[in-house]
Amino acid sequence: MENANAMSTPNGPTCTLEENKETGGDILTSQDYVTAVGKLLYAAHMTHPNILYAVIILTQFTKNPSVTHRTAVKNIFRYLNGTMNHIFTPWRRH
Repeated sequence: MENANAMSTPNGPTCTLEENKETGGDILTSQDYVTAVGKLLYAAHMTHPNILYAVIILTQFTKNPSVTHRTAVKNIFRYLNGTMNHIFTPWRRH
């Protein structure tokens, strides 16, 4: 993901996430999804509160994530990649 194109927002307005109706998903892929969402939760809590809402939405789909959910996770990582040099201080007025 280091060479991925940066995004200006964590997930765009066209990103609609719905429950995955297919059953019998790959357990390993589901574990990878949960791990990635956990890392994003840590980043949101520690340094990037601006991604918190998007990450909380993704936590709702940890039981059976679809390709759309995985793409949304990648988009947040792409957003973080593009904002590495930004300082996020919610208590500071601009």
